[in-house]
Amino acid sequence: GPGGGDDALQVFQDAGLAFSDGDRLTQTREDLSCPKEKKSRQKRNVNFLKALSEKLGQYSSPDAKRCCQDGMTKLPMKRTCEQRAARVPQQACREPFLSCCKFAEDLRRNQTRSQAHLARKVRDMVNLIEEDDILVRTSFPDNWLWRVEPVDSSKLLTVRLPDSMTTWEIHGVSLSKSKGLCVAKPTRVRVFRKF
Repeated sequence: GPGGGDDALQVFQDAGLAFSDGDRLTQTREDLSCPKEKKSRQKRNVNFLKALSEKLGQYSSPDAKRCCQDGMTKLPMKRTCEQRAARVPQQACREPFLSCCKFAEDLRRNQTRSQAHLARKVRDMVNLIEEDDILVRTSFPDNWLWRVEPVDSSKLLTVRLPDSMTTWEIHGVSLSKSKGLCVAKPTRVRVFRKF
């Protein structure tokens, strides 16, 4: 996305600048159009969603599919599948509801914690995981990309990162009268929270 790249040279290249860090040189653009963005990484657990889709495919009628999908949906209330199925008013809907509820529950149980965070489908299966397990980012700074930080002779800098649990890639750029422009190799910093 904007401001990002695989490495420091990529950032300059994507901005339309030619740059050399001494070892490498940005590629020369052949045309005036912007480079096509790479496809973003797959964020969903494909196996989990595929298993749910296959289970849903076992039912041919639209009503039975709807009942199955309702059974797969994770609710915040701590009710068993049997308790939930007993509340379904249509008798014909109870079997697919119960079967799919148990199937989805077993799948969730077998998921590792990290996989469970990714097991969300964009459209119909939004509530398949517990809301309490979703980690929500609360800091969205729009001016965090470029910040001037003076560094003394110790060459150490203490910076507090936002609470987003992720791996930050920090790029250092310096500009001096005696040495010119310098781009350091990026440093990766993993931000996490103790549980």
